[in-house]
Amino acid sequence: MKYLAQIFESDKQAKPNNSFLAKYTFRNAVRVILSDEKFIALLDVVNDRYHKLPGGGIEADERRPQAIKREVMEETGFHCGIDDFLGKTIQYKEKLGLAQIDFVYRAHVLGLPQNTAYEPQELAAGFKLTWVTLKQAIDQLENDHPDDYHGKFIVKRDKAILYSILSLQNN
Repeated sequence: MKYLAQIFESDKQAKPNNSFLAKYTFRNAVRVILSDEKFIALLDVVNDRYHKLPGGGIEADERRPQAIKREVMEETGFHCGIDDFLGKTIQYKEKLGLAQIDFVYRAHVLGLPQNTAYEPQELAAGFKLTWVTLKQAIDQLENDHPDDYHGKFIVKRDKAILYSILSLQNN
């Protein structure tokens, strides 16, 4: 399985070994490059001053395709068709003892939008759906400078994902 990015608290982190990994609880999540004909979905986390790709945690009773479809519907209001698996990222959040593995997929919108179902913390963060080109998404993430601990990881993760998409398009 291809790693799109491994993200550490410090940029000088050595490759993880068994004693390093033993300090972490692992969480699985999905991340989606959701596109219509011309644009991709990007969530503006207005109150925390950053942007992110749709996606979230895989619930205990879910498989990845179910989690993708649920998260896309909750965060964008669209049903989606899953196109392909791109790889995974892993974030090592040392302060929390949490390592999050994101399985990254491409998907496309199906049908007309319905209502989103943001969670209370997403509403408080000011989630707002935008549709942008791949280049615009990269530019927005390059200009994001969140103060939020999670936001810093999210921006690094999603930039790595978008740059990998750009690389695929250029090959």
